[in-house]
Amino acid sequence: MQRSTLYLVASMVTVAVIAVLVPMTAAAATPGSTERAQVVYDCAVTPKQRVDVVNVRSTTNTDYSPIGELRAGQKVPAVCSRLKDGWYDVCGGGGDPLRDNWWVEVKWPGWQHAYVASLCVNWA
Repeated sequence: MQRSTLYLVASMVTVAVIAVLVPMTAAAATPGSTERAQVVYDCAVTPKQRVDVVNVRSTTNTDYSPIGELRAGQKVPAVCSRLKDGWYDVCGGGGDPLRDNWWVEVKWPGWQHAYVASLCVNWA
C-alpha cells in the first residue's frame, strides 16, 4: 500500500470514529439527554362514546400494566399528533396491524410521557 493511500485510510477511519464518539459523548455529558425536546400539549383527547375507560400507559405498547385510567367524560391534554408503535387489540383494534398501532401522547400527572390507544379516544 502506498503511503498516501495509508494516510487516506487512516484519516477516513479517524473521521468515522469521531463521528460516532462525539454525539455519544455529548449525550452522556448533557443532563437529561435521554429526554426528547420539550413536549407541547396543544390538543386534548377524551374517550370515545361507549368507551368507559381507556388505559393510560407509560409506553406505546401493552407489555406493561397501565399507569392510570382515562374515564368517560374526562379530558386530558395531548400532543396534536399520533405516533405509530406497539400493536393493541382494544376499541375495535386487533385485526389490522397498519391501523391498530397508533398512539397519542398525553399529559399524565407524575409521568414524563404517557400514551393512550388512538382508536379509543376522540380529539376534544
